Amino acid sequence: MAEDSSPPEGTSGAVGRDIGQILLVIAIVAGLLASAALLPLLPGAGLPGLGLGSDGVGANGSAILPTPVTTASRPATTPPTDSATNGRGPGLSTNMAAGGWIGPGSETGVGGPAPIDALDSSLILTVESERAAYWRADAFRSYTGRTWEKPTETTALADAGVTDAGRTVDGDRLIQTVRLERPNRVLFAAWQPESVTGPDSVQVRSTATGGLLADQTLSAGTTYSVLSYRPPTSPERLRAVAGPVPADVNEPYTALPEETPARLTERVDDIVAGADTDYDKATAIEAWLESSKTYSLTASHPKSVEHVADHFVFEMERGYCEYFASAMAVMLRTQDIPARYVVGYATGEQVGEDGYQVRGYNAHAWVEVYFPEVGWVPFDPTPAAHLGPELQERAQNDTTYQALPDLYTVELNRTAVPGAPVTVTVRQGFRTANGVGVRFNGRTVGTTDASGNVTAVVPYSRNLSISLDTRNRSGAVGGPSGSAVEFNPSMTAPTARQLAPQPQATQAWNVTVPANVTFELDGPPLAGTTVVVTAAIEGHPMRQALVRTNGSVYGRTNATGAIELSLPDDPGRAIDLEVRRNEIVGRTTITVRSATAAAPPLEVAVESAWPLALPGTPATVAVSTNGSPVDGAVVTIDNRTVGRTTNGTLQATLPLAGQATVTARLDDSTGSDTVTGLYRNLGMLALLLGIGVVGAGLLWSRMDPTTGGPTTGLLAALIGLIRAGTNKLVVGALRLWTLWSRLRAELTALLDEGVAGLRDRLDTITGAVRRLSVASLIAWLSGVLAWIRSLLDRSAATSADETGAASTGPDRASRGAIRDAWARLLTQVQPPNPHHRTPGEIARYAVATGHDETAVMTVTNAYRDLVYGPHDPSSGVRESVEGAIEDVATPPSEPTGGEED
Repeated sequence: MAEDSSPPEGTSGAVGRDIGQILLVIAIVAGLLASAALLPLLPGAGLPGLGLGSDGVGANGSAILPTPVTTASRPATTPPTDSATNGRGPGLSTNMAAGGWIGPGSETGVGGPAPIDALDSSLILTVESERAAYWRADAFRSYTGRTWEKPTETTALADAGVTDAGRTVDGDRLIQTVRLERPNRVLFAAWQPESVTGPDSVQVRSTATGGLLADQTLSAGTTYSVLSYRPPTSPERLRAVAGPVPADVNEPYTALPEETPARLTERVDDIVAGADTDYDKATAIEAWLESSKTYSLTASHPKSVEHVADHFVFEMERGYCEYFASAMAVMLRTQDIPARYVVGYATGEQVGEDGYQVRGYNAHAWVEVYFPEVGWVPFDPTPAAHLGPELQERAQNDTTYQALPDLYTVELNRTAVPGAPVTVTVRQGFRTANGVGVRFNGRTVGTTDASGNVTAVVPYSRNLSISLDTRNRSGAVGGPSGSAVEFNPSMTAPTARQLAPQPQATQAWNVTVPANVTFELDGPPLAGTTVVVTAAIEGHPMRQALVRTNGSVYGRTNATGAIELSLPDDPGRAIDLEVRRNEIVGRTTITVRSATAAAPPLEVAVESAWPLALPGTPATVAVSTNGSPVDGAVVTIDNRTVGRTTNGTLQATLPLAGQATVTARLDDSTGSDTVTGLYRNLGMLALLLGIGVVGAGLLWSRMDPTTGGPTTGLLAALIGLIRAGTNKLVVGALRLWTLWSRLRAELTALLDEGVAGLRDRLDTITGAVRRLSVASLIAWLSGVLAWIRSLLDRSAATSADETGAASTGPDRASRGAIRDAWARLLTQVQPPNPHHRTPGEIARYAVATGHDETAVMTVTNAYRDLVYGPHDPSSGVRESVEGAIEDVATPPSEPTGGEED
């Protein structure tokens, strides 16, 4: 059996332990710091272990979004309950009186008084979303003439996903993060929700009509995230649908009360006459409602009315969203087109680039229409192109007031860069709007086509204001002759963005567009030569821009943003170059150089964003010459172009390599910097991490097992395993290092001496390998395996104790006595280099120097059992050790032989 190889304790053990503990603490701290440094390198770092891909969607196609969730303390107040609203749930008429709050419920009324004073500005939701949307609460299936009702059953979202008859096909992907500003069970989301992430203690359930409901009331401050897929809305797609409507959709969503007046069906037949598709019928009904009725929050109907939708169509001139949405859903059902009534909130007020504040007065109702092969598609028949007369004064005096739902939204397909073409997509409600005039900064640039698109060049202005002119639209929505709506987009990312929808009465706001001009020369600025200077904004040329040199007009740039510049004959002269078009201005200075003088070198410095430069981590490249930043220098990393400097710097990512050569070039001037040791630094961090883990294990292993418990034996065995295993691993690593050192020395000598000594050196290396790797390493591994086996046997024996008697654990007095005896033995024997010898080697030395063999082995065996197991010392062992150490202390006889090998 291989000898144990742990360093023994000596008389200086206390000091050694103190130093060891200090080093252990340092190792643990270093390991924790290394862990924090390495964490961002791990795949999916920062995600809460949800098995997500890079796009936040699980590998199986389902989506659970990694969004932090915080839950504020539950306030003392609670939202209106069903009893407070006469059991009508999320109906808007009653809940408008409660500040526009929408909560859970299975029934809602239609219409009724909605006092303006009840529409306060209480904050309901705060939403972060890259696109504007309506925040849906739920839909209602059954129409009774006075109310809308929906099924009460729900299904756990984790079990079946979002349940809904006639599921909508996936369209544009949209992620929303919603913060509840008032307690609620409803989880509002853009249609159609796919998955939800929220507090771990909350179970999310899906209603039979596609709503999301928590199993408990969520307090104000609760945050959750939703992945939705917006349905297709293009007229071409919806007109082309074919196929039967599923029975579970057709029967419940086309049903009407038997006593529905026949005149309603006859009126709808006239409205949709000539419409060939369900989509054309839906848009005809929507347009008729928008053009025939006006919007008013003071509208109401007599309580005696049995059929509210019929009454609104024939007897009322005004109404608000509940009337419009209910009427459209019922009118569609008269044509056997499945439709349902939906409640929720309009988009709200945009705050920042992706934020929306939704208030009580944004409460809204709209319609969802079913199309075969597509699913449920939202329509909004409420005319919001103008404010009713009773709201005009309030809208003018209160700039935060948005009682009406949003009318138009505008999307740009790219960042709005001056001089670059951009495609504008205009939507009216949920659909694209054709025939809408589009203006850039008050100038008409075109009219939207059938897809709602118009393409135009962004003007050279620091602010871009987009306005829409609907006056020439056929069947224009809103006032009798149409109207104009103002927008101002904030475009800062090179992706399609949806701008905040605005009611007509909302004024436009100013937003800055990119205006940083960069310059590029086609060659070095040598005296007496001509260079071509190109001016651009984010890669787009500044066409027909006025060029000045040293304050004097020089010319204009061509269609590519370039101009030829003749340089003077005198080297060292500075030329101040200015390029201007309208509000966009760019300036730079060109220093003329001698044709015979060497180009000044570029100074390149790479600074890692981390304390250590690691593969794949960000870094800042700074380029300068004579201490001045160099703008427009082309930067390459390992011959791969990564970009140009702006104000002398460029953000880049270090490659996955051991080192990286960063080169900058401007004209004929170059410079470079090499970042070395990337893998070495990564290895150092990994080593520190490993040291920290091992150190934590060592620290834990020093803890004594508690007494009294059936698992004490197993815990003691585990502690022994950590102690012994750590020591053996350290010793094995040292031996491997010794082997490598010898091999390296031999190889070095071989190279120094040449081929002549090859055979002798190979023989020496072979012997070293045999001695170290075969003899020592195999013996070491055998010892480790035997040790693990003994510990497992001991733990199994302890676990098999059926009496349940508590183990008393190692006797502390016995343990102390054994350690004291071992220290006395070392003092008495005084072996050379005791900290580098095993207890067995020390014992053999003691016997060889004349000490009593029986006494020496008694102390040695007790010490080894104490430190490594497998036996706990008892009081009997303590007495034996105390007697044996006295025999060891007896002066030894003359030695008869040397130390054993």
